[in-house]
Amino acid sequence: MDKTDKSLSLKLIAIKRILVNKGAYFDGEIRRFSLNDNKFQLAKQPGKDNFKPLIMIVSRKYYQEKQSTFPIDDKAELNKLLKIQFSSQGRTSYCINDIKNGKSYVNSWSFNYNVPDSVIILPESLLFALTIPDKQVLNIKKVNEEELFVVRSQESTFSLVLNSNINTIQKFSLAVGVSQNGNAKPIKTGEFAEGLAEGCNHLTLSLLTRFLSSVKSENNTKLITSIIIPVVSIFTGYLLLSSTYLVYEKGRLEAVLNSQNQEVTAALDIQQQYDTNVVYRNEVSQVFNLKQQKTPIWLVLDTAFGIANFTNIKLDNNQYILRGKANSSVELLELLSNHPYVKKAIFDSPSLVTKNQELFVISITLFSAINRNVQKPEINMAVTQPLTLEQEKQPVGTNRDLNNG
Repeated sequence: MDKTDKSLSLKLIAIKRILVNKGAYFDGEIRRFSLNDNKFQLAKQPGKDNFKPLIMIVSRKYYQEKQSTFPIDDKAELNKLLKIQFSSQGRTSYCINDIKNGKSYVNSWSFNYNVPDSVIILPESLLFALTIPDKQVLNIKKVNEEELFVVRSQESTFSLVLNSNINTIQKFSLAVGVSQNGNAKPIKTGEFAEGLAEGCNHLTLSLLTRFLSSVKSENNTKLITSIIIPVVSIFTGYLLLSSTYLVYEKGRLEAVLNSQNQEVTAALDIQQQYDTNVVYRNEVSQVFNLKQQKTPIWLVLDTAFGIANFTNIKLDNNQYILRGKANSSVELLELLSNHPYVKKAIFDSPSLVTKNQELFVISITLFSAINRNVQKPEINMAVTQPLTLEQEKQPVGTNRDLNNG
C-alpha cells in the first residue's frame, strides 16, 4: 500500500469514528453506528438513549429527490436563482452537478419534517451515488429489509425505493432513462454501513456545506463548533498527508530521473566508444586486406631463418626472388618447397660455393588464396649436417624444380 492509499484509509477510518460518535441513520427511528474490530455496522435496533447526532443520514423514504435543468451557464447567476427558489422551501438542500452546453444540472433534496434536527443532514442516495461511476446501478439491501435503487446519469443522482410498480432493476433503468446491460452492483445488508462511510469519504468540503441546516437550539454555536473542528481536522490532516506524499514523490522522481540521465549518458559514452572502435577496426581491416598478399612471405621465411641468411628479397611479377647464403642451398630449397603456402620453388642460377657456405638465388611462388587455418610449420633450429665427400664432388646449384622431382 503506497502513501496515497494509506492517507485515504486513515481518512476513511477517521470518518467512521466521527459517525460512531457524532452521527446516526434515520429511517423512522434513530440508529447508531458501531466500529468493533474494524467492522463498521449500523444497529438493527434503534437506540433508546437521548443521543442527539450532529450528522444525520436520512433514509430515502424521508425526503423527496428532484433533478432540474436550468438554461443558465453562469454559476454565480445560477446560485442566486437557486437561493431565491429554495429559500421558501424549508429543509431543502441542493447541489449543482454540471454546467455545459448552456445548461445547468441541479439535484435537490427536500427532507421530511419528521427527520430530527441535526447540524448536517445527508441523503443516503447521494452518498451511494458518489461511490459509483456514471450509469452504474446500485441495488441496495437495507437493514430494515427495504430495497433501494441508485444510479448516476449526466452527473445527477436518481434513486427509488422498490415498490409495486417499479420492482426490478430493468424497470428502474427504463424509468430514469439508463440502459441496463447487466452491470448492476449489489450492496448487501452487511455492506450498507460501509457504503455510507465510503460515500462520506467522497464528500468535498464545498458539497458538505450545502447540507448544513439551521438548528434551533441554544447550543447551536457549540454544536457547529463540535462538528466543524473534527471535519476541518480531517481535511487538514488529509491535505498535509497528501502534500507530504507529493513532496516525497517529487524528490523520488527527481532522483530517479537523475539516475536515469547518468545511465543514459554512460550508455551514450559506451556507444560512442563502440562506434570509434568499429571505425578503427574497419580502417585496420582495409589496411590488412591491402597487405595480406605480401604478409605470407614472412610466414614462409620464418621456417628458414634457422638455416639461411637472406641478404635480399624482391617481388617480381608475383614471384619472390630470395638471395642469401646457407650451409646447404639444396636443403633450403627443399624446406621452402614443402611449405604449405609455397606453390613452386626453383633455383634461378647455380649456387656458388664459398668457404663453408653456398650463395643462392631462389625464386618462389605462393598460392594466390592462402588458408589462414593451415598450421605453421615448426622452425627447425638444428645445425645442418655437413656434406659427405660424394655430395661435395657433385656440382651444386643445379637448376632443379624440387616439386617436379
